[in-house]
Amino acid sequence: MIPTDHVLDLFAVPGALEPLAGGQGNSVRAGDLVLSPGRNPQLQSRLSPMLAAGRRTRHASGA
Repeated sequence: MIPTDHVLDLFAVPGALEPLAGGQGNSVRAGDLVLSPGRNPQLQSRLSPMLAAGRRTRHASGA
């Protein structure tokens, strides 16, 4: 499962994607970044607002 271009842009994914062996076959690596689809909806619901707030702060500061 390759992430969409939108997801790759959100995470500023560097370079080419390399599928990772093992697990459920949904994880990919690009440099030292590993992307894997969410597995725990409760954890995601807690993290998403914090990540979104951090993203808004970086954009507001021009970063």
